[in-house]
This record gives sequence, structure tokens and C-alpha cells, in this order.
Amino acid sequence: QMAATLEFMDYPGLYGAGQFNGSSGYEEAAAQGLIAGINAARKTQGKPPVALDRSTSYIGTLIDDLVTKGTHEPY
Repeated sequence: QMAATLEFMDYPGLYGAGQFNGSSGYEEAAAQGLIAGINAARKTQGKPPVALDRSTSYIGTLIDDLVTKGTHEPY
């Protein structure tokens, strides 16, 4: 339901981060907030989104796990 950009597929322009996504740690929430904020700003500027690859970054791994595996409990 959420793209790797942290934008909700059913609600274009709505981005989620942190506990909203099932994460409980401050670091995870901050990482998601950074990517969601960057992508929200880029969308308003008409620029392409940023999506980090799991093989090159911790944030990319975190987000990939959230959007492909979901959460059954806080990450």
C-alpha cells in the first residue's frame, strides 16, 4: 500500500513515517521522516522521487522491509 518513496499508493501526495508505518524506534522514525519529507518536497517541485536501494543503505533496507514485508509488530 506504500511505495518505496513512502507515498501511499491509494492517496497520492500522502506520505507516512514512524509509528504511523509500524516503526517504534526514534532512529527508524527519523530515517523514514527524512525520506518522506524529501519526496514530498520533490513532488511539489515536479522532480522525480528518491528511493534508496536496500543494498546500499540502512534506510533503504528499513524502507524495503516495511513496504515489501509489512509489520506485525513494531519494527
